[in-house]
Amino acid sequence: MSKQAGLYNKYHVIRAADYSVGQDVFVLKPKTDPAARDALLAYANATPDIELSNDLLAWLDKLENQ
Repeated sequence: MSKQAGLYNKYHVIRAADYSVGQDVFVLKPKTDPAARDALLAYANATPDIELSNDLLAWLDKLENQ
């Protein structure tokens, strides 16, 4: 099986709150993808949600120290 490139529906995301299918979502895998870590760092620095920013930064720090 060949690996598909570009943007395509690779994952089906289900919302935990009501089990509805997520629409227009993008899944990141920061453990294995350096670009995902860069994207999460940018998001952490851009979000006005301080708690989310702190959580993302702590997660990234943990990933870097594994």
